[in-house]
Amino acid sequence: MTRDDLADLRRDFADCEMLQLVDVAARTVLISDSISRLGQEHHDALCAQAAALFAPGAVDSPGCALLASPTGTRVFVASQLDATEVLCGVFAPGADLSMVEEATRAVFARSEAGG
Repeated sequence: MTRDDLADLRRDFADCEMLQLVDVAARTVLISDSISRLGQEHHDALCAQAAALFAPGAVDSPGCALLASPTGTRVFVASQLDATEVLCGVFAPGADLSMVEEATRAVFARSEAGG
C-alpha cells in the first residue's frame, strides 16, 4: 500500500480523521495520512492498540475491530495476506462506517496484487 492509496482511501470517507498502516509485529507505523498534523504519541497509541488486538500468532485474532467512544471510533482492518499489516482509522463521532472494511480490503487487494 502506498501513501497515495492511503490518502485516497481517507478522502473517500468524509468523517475520517486519520488512517495509518502499521506493522503489528514490529509495532511500527509504516505510513499515515491525516487531516491535521498529529504528534507521534497519537500514532504510537493507535499502533499499540492494533498490536494488542492483532497480536501475531493469536488464534482468535479478528479480521476487523471497532472501538467506539463518545469522541469517535477507531477502526482496525487486518490484511488477509500479511497478518502483520493492519490499517487503523480514526473517525469522527457519528461517522458512517458501513463501507470502511470493504473499501480497505479492496485497497489491500490491489496493493497485494501489485497494482
